[in-house]
Amino acid sequence: MLNVSTLVRRAASLVLLAILASMAARAQAAAPRDPEATVVDELVVTARIGGPAWWRVSHGDGAVWILGVPPGLPKGFAWDTKGLDMRLAGARGVITPAIGKANLLDIPALLHLRAMMKSKTPLEDTLPTDLRERFLAGAHALGRDPTRYDHWNAFYAAALMLDDFRKTSGLDIFAPMPAITRAVRAHGLKPAPAATYKALPVIRLGVAQLDREVEQSCLAEALDEIAGGRERQVRAAEGWNRGEIGLALTAAVGFDHCLNMLPEGAFLSRKSMADEASAIGTALAQRGAVVAVMPLRQLIAEDGVLEQLKAKGYSIRTPDR
Repeated sequence: MLNVSTLVRRAASLVLLAILASMAARAQAAAPRDPEATVVDELVVTARIGGPAWWRVSHGDGAVWILGVPPGLPKGFAWDTKGLDMRLAGARGVITPAIGKANLLDIPALLHLRAMMKSKTPLEDTLPTDLRERFLAGAHALGRDPTRYDHWNAFYAAALMLDDFRKTSGLDIFAPMPAITRAVRAHGLKPAPAATYKALPVIRLGVAQLDREVEQSCLAEALDEIAGGRERQVRAAEGWNRGEIGLALTAAVGFDHCLNMLPEGAFLSRKSMADEASAIGTALAQRGAVVAVMPLRQLIAEDGVLEQLKAKGYSIRTPDR
């Protein structure tokens, strides 16, 4: 089994990004609350010492050190890894976020689903006036001819625009996970995802349920991220690296918010947080220390990973203590 982003790079990752956010768009009349939108105020702290913030969860003789990571970093961003190396040196295991996977046999189906995102109607002709003007301004800001996106529906065009923005701005949506994985392996440890989900079945469902309202909503989300520019992401990354959670949270969330406002997207977000909390709880049942790496918003969200662990009676020490 191989991660989809590794298998097909930009093309398939765009498919996953676009299609997953469309899942079950018509399943409910009212959009659900984004499970990651509201964070626990008491957890928006500044780490007492320098470097990214760490939380310590303990129970009996077990302890798990948790690092909350942002949704990407500027390419080449040098962040303080001393805390990570120190904790890995004494760890007996490493838990990483829940992930979706596909195998090589899924690639033809993924590419077929990508082709289904094409549109015979020029994109500009499908947009309301205000969104069309924002779209044209966004394409101009990227230095791209709007016709580059014209043969796709609004949702996939948004994914392409975000990909162009991140490439031209030098942003890496996968960071800092590759560096963390290298550090884990350098310490002789193997990262273990909190859970693994099959991607293709839900992607197929998403394609069948994609509608224009979802497409245009997520195009607006993408244009918001583009308008924020690289500087917004750099400031957030610097805040994260200093352990300033409030500043780290100003990072653009891209399609994540759009995905989580949909019924199936919200379900998957809640399932991920529950599975991540469960994996940490299992680790706490054994003696010794474990390192866990979790998406920052999932970690400190209301009913998120830390709140679920607290509800189970585990002791939690925040980075400012």
